[in-house]
Amino acid sequence: MGLASFKLTLRYALGNLARGEDAILKAVVGPAGLSREQKNVVRAALREYFMAAVWHNAENVLDYLKSTDFHTPGVG
Repeated sequence: MGLASFKLTLRYALGNLARGEDAILKAVVGPAGLSREQKNVVRAALREYFMAAVWHNAENVLDYLKSTDFHTPGVG
C-alpha cells in the first residue's frame, strides 16, 4: 500500500473535480509534499471512509502521515 500527493495548477483546479478524472489529471503539475494539517486530514479520512483492515496494516502510510517530513510526495 502507498500514498502519493500531487500539486495542482493554481487556477481553476478545483473546478475540475466535477468534470471527472481526466480533467483532474490534466491539472496535475508535479509531485508535492503534504503539510502537517493536510496529513492530519488524510489520516482522519482514512479512519472515516476505509475499513480498519485497510489502513490499520498500512504501517508505511501511517508512519508517513505521522512524520514531520513535508517535502516527500508520498510513500510506498
